[in-house]
Amino acid sequence: FNIQGSLDIVYSQEDFSQCTDPTNIKSWMEWQNCIEVSDGKCNQKMGGGGSQCSSDPYLYGFYKSTETGQPVNVNFLHSQAHVKVGNDLLDTATSPNDAGFFTGHHSNVDRNNMIWQSRTESLANDLWHFPKNQNDLSGVNTPIGLSGPFSIYDVLFCNNTDFPEYDAASKYAWISGSTLHDVVGKNYPFFDLFSDYDGRPYGYTHKDILERTTPKNTPYTYDTLEYLYP
Repeated sequence: FNIQGSLDIVYSQEDFSQCTDPTNIKSWMEWQNCIEVSDGKCNQKMGGGGSQCSSDPYLYGFYKSTETGQPVNVNFLHSQAHVKVGNDLLDTATSPNDAGFFTGHHSNVDRNNMIWQSRTESLANDLWHFPKNQNDLSGVNTPIGLSGPFSIYDVLFCNNTDFPEYDAASKYAWISGSTLHDVVGKNYPFFDLFSDYDGRPYGYTHKDILERTTPKNTPYTYDTLEYLYP
């Protein structure tokens, strides 16, 4: 796919830094919007009829380029790599086939998140306002991006019939299975990831994962974050 005028992956350290800046990003879903498609304009279906829509395409992470001094939007980190590499990477079911790229790319996304978490420790007790139920908007500021709430991201890239909850005038802010106490990938749950809890019988919830991978609790880190662990 040709996105942003190029078939190459367009991403810089400036883009990366905007999504780790707590002055820009104040909740988990704001971070999600920043690393996904932060420059997307919402349509009338978002926000329960468009009341939260913005005409400004620059959502979270808006900044001035140090090279040109002009305002630019964040080049999105996660999906850009998937759609520009293409082939197996385009499908969530086949993208792990390229194990090296898949793990390397997602590790960098996780590194971005961990840096942001380390800079927003005051939000840790509330798990960074991760949505607690399908109607939880406590961590949401406007304008809102394509990842949600009232997301059209999956509807744009998947079959609308796969997401019936989006068909009733955005009845729910978040799709079932994506909130704090839901099991991650309940049809194919994860087990045996942590020494203190194996995830049985149902699999780890988002809460289980978040609590065990905060910067203070994480069993792993990255070389650029070693300074956090003297």
